[in-house]
Amino acid sequence: MTFPYYFYVADDNGTASVVYKQVNIYAETVDEQGNVSSGRVGTYENVERRTTLKELGFVFPETAQSYDGKVFTGWEIDNIYEPAVDENWQIVSDPNHGTENYDLRISPVYEEGGEPEVPVEPDKDPIAEMIEAADEGDTVVITDTETAVISKEALEAARGRDIDVVLDMGEYSWVINGTQISDDALSDIDLCVIRRAQVIPEDVVEALAGENEAEQIRLVHNGDFGFTAELVLSVGSGHAGETGVLYYYNNGETTAIDSETVQENGDLRLTFTHASDYILVLEDKEEPTDPEEPVNPEKPADPEKPTAPEKPANQEQSSAPDNNHANTGEKAVQTGDDPILPVMILLAVSGAAAAGIIYYRRKSA
Repeated sequence: MTFPYYFYVADDNGTASVVYKQVNIYAETVDEQGNVSSGRVGTYENVERRTTLKELGFVFPETAQSYDGKVFTGWEIDNIYEPAVDENWQIVSDPNHGTENYDLRISPVYEEGGEPEVPVEPDKDPIAEMIEAADEGDTVVITDTETAVISKEALEAARGRDIDVVLDMGEYSWVINGTQISDDALSDIDLCVIRRAQVIPEDVVEALAGENEAEQIRLVHNGDFGFTAELVLSVGSGHAGETGVLYYYNNGETTAIDSETVQENGDLRLTFTHASDYILVLEDKEEPTDPEEPVNPEKPADPEKPTAPEKPANQEQSSAPDNNHANTGEKAVQTGDDPILPVMILLAVSGAAAAGIIYYRRKSA
């Protein structure tokens, strides 16, 4: 409980200007058994009259120890020593006190019969409660949210667990798996994504994109996440099969940090560990060119049918030696007639003659 308190002199006529050499503030404290102790909690020098405690910078304690069923309700202020002044409103040192200081005491005030005041804990993050209740392998989807802020409590609840936390914001969503959260010093993080931002010079974007479609992306949070998260962007099914290349932009420099294929439903999944400004380029898929149809090879010409080999000319055959020409060296005249036929006739006649001889002999015998 804080309220104005003015330092004053006994006979204040409202016009005197008094400066106290030193103001000392003492506070009483009570332990659980009701024992009271006192100690100085503030000292201020050269304090003008009618200066408030607040102006001095003194702040009352928010609460005090309750005991024996007594409940703290506030503070009261008592003057321990108040210096006197003369007719000229000058401080007169008290011979019994021997100082020009002003001392006061603050004491706790209690009421009987009430219950001790119990500090109220702040409401727990409902998303953190959902994550704590989830089992390993579950997915917690958050859709009813006006902001993309995920609390420190939610991240701590998921840390180290195989649980997917999906923050669905409509045209984009974040997927955070608890096993990818490793940072011990987590904090609330705003995962808001500004699409089609205008924060990067157009010439830089055009140099990267060429004739491809591109858009600038800004993440509201600045710096590292403390975990790895997957950003799912809806770029339209018309880009299915194209390659989305993500470039990190920093002071005029660009660095490609991820490259993924747009899915059939038009979703593109990109991995982030850090928030900054980015350029997304959707590279057209290369249409396969039809291979050139092979030219029909010329039909092989029908192999030439082998022609019947020419009958070799009748080789000259030596006639049987003629006894009549044996000694003269004259060659037998070639008539062109087959020489085998006369031989066969001759053999046949000779055989018939022989048969007749045998027959004849048998008959004579």
